Amino acid sequence: MGDGIPSWLDERFLTASLQGEQNKQPNVSIVNFKIASPTTVNGYSSDIFRVQVNYRRGDSIQRESKSLVIKVPDPVGVLNILLGPVIFEKEYLCYKVLLPQLMLKVKCAFAAESFY
Repeated sequence: MGDGIPSWLDERFLTASLQGEQNKQPNVSIVNFKIASPTTVNGYSSDIFRVQVNYRRGDSIQRESKSLVIKVPDPVGVLNILLGPVIFEKEYLCYKVLLPQLMLKVKCAFAAESFY
């Protein structure tokens, strides 16, 4: 793909992200998607792609839509140069562990849902 979009950021990746586990039901099928490249030249630790996905679940004819933010680690980003790869581990733990626990405690979904 052009515009610096990683080759793995494709229909298969989006299906896996929305589907969750491989054999999870109902199956997700992508109708179409559009990827917007990062608008800034230098990110601090990641390149951020915005993806608009239209998809269906199972045998449904109803189309669903999600707007996703895909963060791709930038090995030459400022924070990676200063702190090393530990910055990516901390960010992962924040989205997968800390934020979900905080949202449960306050009973309010104030952060983005992490899919993958």
